[in-house]
Amino acid sequence: MEVIIGDNVSIDENTVVAIGNFDGIHLGHQSLINEMLKISSEKNLKSVVCTFNKHTANIIKTRELPKSIMNNEQRIKCFESMNVDYLYLIEFDENIMRLSPEDFIKKIILDKLNAKAVVVGFNFRFGFKAKGDVEYLKTLGEKLGIEVLIIPPVYDNGKVISSSLIRCLIEKGKMKRANKLLGKPFSIIGKVTNGESRGRIMGFPTANIKPSVSYVIPKSGVYKTSTVIDNKTYSSITNIGYKPTFKGTGITIETHIFHFDKYIYDKTIEIRFLDFIRPEKKFNSQDDLIKQIENDIKMIK
Repeated sequence: MEVIIGDNVSIDENTVVAIGNFDGIHLGHQSLINEMLKISSEKNLKSVVCTFNKHTANIIKTRELPKSIMNNEQRIKCFESMNVDYLYLIEFDENIMRLSPEDFIKKIILDKLNAKAVVVGFNFRFGFKAKGDVEYLKTLGEKLGIEVLIIPPVYDNGKVISSSLIRCLIEKGKMKRANKLLGKPFSIIGKVTNGESRGRIMGFPTANIKPSVSYVIPKSGVYKTSTVIDNKTYSSITNIGYKPTFKGTGITIETHIFHFDKYIYDKTIEIRFLDFIRPEKKFNSQDDLIKQIENDIKMIK
């Protein structure tokens, strides 16, 4: 897969383009991309995913910036695993923001990406102030000679699968359902930083993580996790919270990795959240906390 970032793009081959934000690349997104890949195969078109390098709310200040389910590194790996030919990451700025719906399709999708077909979700909006919708896109497609395919929503338990729904599930600690809708475990990538070494003193050394982007953070508590270090996966247990037993103030993400004793400070690692174990609580003593940690570990091993 070729990754293209910024304005300097020109694809000569005929393409089919999937457009969207694709945060999380959940089952709904996967349905859309698979339809795009099907068209690519049937009509001998190169497959292109067109999305934004940063969320549009970074520029549109009237919109609240949502927390991320994935960083760009994770999105790139996911698209690559789906055998997409090109990933175009648009640098969303004032100039792009002010493009009319027609100009966005003409100047980017048609002129730069050479699209013969476009695949979007049922609620897709585009152009200045999101004035373009799927009906207008169909009209433009007829005018410009571009086939337009609108993908209907994918449902789970009567609810439309969306990035917003998944963020809400993660914030509530409902990891099993969030992971089901994602089609993979939710994970946080970050750098290991120095902590207070309390875990090591208690016999449970932890890696303290500084997330690489502004991820949506699961609710405070203890989680069954797996941790990826240098492409090797280890079983682990992770605490998110304020360390009330020690009167902590800021929220921390601390992971105890089973059967692991290597030096990993400043190393970037990935924590995959598999299940919620229990809420964070304040213990009367350090010994009580140690006993609870031992029980938590027994539960998930």
